[in-house]
Amino acid sequence: MPKKYRAPRKSLVKKTMTDLVTKEHEVEDSVTAYGKNYLKYMRPAKDDICEKYNISERALYALLFINDLKYFTIKYYTSICGGRPGYNRIGLMLGLIKQGLVETYIHAGMLSPSDVQRLNLSSPYGFKKRYRITQLGRNCVKKFYNKLEGREKIYIDDKE
Repeated sequence: MPKKYRAPRKSLVKKTMTDLVTKEHEVEDSVTAYGKNYLKYMRPAKDDICEKYNISERALYALLFINDLKYFTIKYYTSICGGRPGYNRIGLMLGLIKQGLVETYIHAGMLSPSDVQRLNLSSPYGFKKRYRITQLGRNCVKKFYNKLEGREKIYIDDKE
């Protein structure tokens, strides 16, 4: 037997209308059932971090991607994140290196003859540079996550 429609009590309707007039927002109960909505403040947190560290949005996304990697090559980064290898090397990584957010981990000049033999390389010149994120870069990513989670304030510069 289907349930019959029952109109809500007037006191409940009156309370809801009063809340609509006095409150600017109210959290939905079903939203809190599956956890926190971290992406709600993605744009203001991104803008704040990009302004503070003077980096582009693409550079911030690159730092977020490489944060948990011990080291990486430009070829690996390009294969996952897309883009042109030349731009990723010159436009992105060199800019992050100049700002101190990424550093060279190992390159062909750092390989000894025993390393070349151990890695089965015919010569050290075919060895691609490996990069890694610096502590300053890790702090940038950590601050971004803290701002998303509400542990740190997000500073928004009103441009109006």
